[in-house]
Amino acid sequence: MRFNQAWLLDPQNADAFWGFGNIVGQRGQYQESLRFFSKSVKLNPRNPGVYISVAASLGALFSETRERRYLDGYIQNLRKSAQLDPKQVSTFVQLATAFTVCECFPKDSARKYMAIADQLDSNAVSPELRKRVME
Repeated sequence: MRFNQAWLLDPQNADAFWGFGNIVGQRGQYQESLRFFSKSVKLNPRNPGVYISVAASLGALFSETRERRYLDGYIQNLRKSAQLDPKQVSTFVQLATAFTVCECFPKDSARKYMAIADQLDSNAVSPELRKRVME
């Protein structure tokens, strides 16, 4: 309701579209959420949070379909978020995790992002992820 009010007051409000996308994505409508996120990015391409949200929807689509394009989009959006907010440790943990999902990726990418996460917060990487990355 609040996002709808924000949109009615300002149809160019990028955060309203971001909010709509998050709500739709939480309902499992990932393709629809991507349309809202796309509008948000067009209005404000400097918001690192919206790229995290895009990645979440793409990650869910990858989990459902196992289509590589969704995993690639997931990684691309996490990288964009990391570029905009290089201090957000969870983004680097998610990137490290993403590079352990498929044998098609070189392990050094996972290690690189895990090392960045460790620099930001030495407790951020779970022992399970650390083990997967180091295997």
